[in-house]
Amino acid sequence: MGVIALIGTRFVTPGYEDASDFQLATVSKRSFDITVNIVGVLDAARSHMVSFIIRGDKGKIIYLVEGGAQVKKGDVLVKLDPTPFGEEVRRLKGEVISLEAGVDVTKQVLEWEKSQVEREIRTAEFNVRVTKLELKRIPVRHFFHDCEDPGLGIGRESNGQTADNRCI
Repeated sequence: MGVIALIGTRFVTPGYEDASDFQLATVSKRSFDITVNIVGVLDAARSHMVSFIIRGDKGKIIYLVEGGAQVKKGDVLVKLDPTPFGEEVRRLKGEVISLEAGVDVTKQVLEWEKSQVEREIRTAEFNVRVTKLELKRIPVRHFFHDCEDPGLGIGRESNGQTADNRCI
């Protein structure tokens, strides 16, 4: 209603002659950027502290992600100079190779010991069989140590010979 009154007043107002005195502009719907320039500190809504410990002066950083940059899982944040660690890596690889060789030698010695023990067991089993066979070949003599045995006499073997004081 107020717009109609305003327009009506213009046409009725004395001294109004032409509509070209109005400034006209075309209106369209668009987006626009808003920039605010201020001085201060911006705190991140989500941030994580990352740290590492390297003793000595060997931890030279050759790459570091920019502060405030958004990162995803798996992104490289820091790269260290690998040069000081190369010698240590080579030394440790050599030590691993040496220890693996020691394990192989120990396995071989263990297998040799197992075969030696198996051979000794077979030899002992053979000796037991031989001894049993020899015992079967030897005639069995019974010694009577009972001094009161009326059938053989005091202190005598079953064949009638003296038992050399074997009476108990």
